[in-house]
Amino acid sequence: MQTNNRRLINLKPIALAAGLGLAISGAAFAGQHEIKTQDNADAATIEQWKGEAYQGWLDGKVEMALMLNTNLNAFEINTKTAMNTVTLSGTVDSPVHAELAEQIALGVDGIESVNNELTVDQDVVVNESREEQKSFSQHWTDATTTAKIKSKLLLEDTVKGLDISVDTDHSVVTLNGTVESDAAKDLVESIAENTESVATVNNQLIVVADKS
Repeated sequence: MQTNNRRLINLKPIALAAGLGLAISGAAFAGQHEIKTQDNADAATIEQWKGEAYQGWLDGKVEMALMLNTNLNAFEINTKTAMNTVTLSGTVDSPVHAELAEQIALGVDGIESVNNELTVDQDVVVNESREEQKSFSQHWTDATTTAKIKSKLLLEDTVKGLDISVDTDHSVVTLNGTVESDAAKDLVESIAENTESVATVNNQLIVVADKS
């Protein structure tokens, strides 16, 4: 009897330890589950924020593309982007401009489709602030075009030492100065014509033969 009692007594600490272990394991599991649940919630929140931020970023890209287009930036065109689809609303003066706006929006990287709700009104009043933006945009484009042509001329051995003036106004390039041959004159004109954003070239270069 004493032996049995000793066994019972010895088993009590084992049972107590086992129970305590189960309790700790249960608490740890519950804690891990709670942490995992919170992590999932945080991850979902982050993904949602990333999604909303990305759509806002796309929307900004579409607005910028429309603003930089000199045929459209005089009009008040509103954009709203969700699920990689942009909705265009506002008023333009022709179906051609409405279609152009849609194609520009669709050409923005990341935009998958366009919901074109633009209305056409030939008597639409042009937004004055947009007109100012248009003037600034055109001025910036002309200045960039002039710089590109001058850079190309500096890299061309045949004409880089010549005094050639380049002026760009509304994508029309005017060349002034002197060159030593008709071939050089044609070369300068060709360089200007093959520069991005150039519509036409007004070549006023004068051929002066080298007398040396």
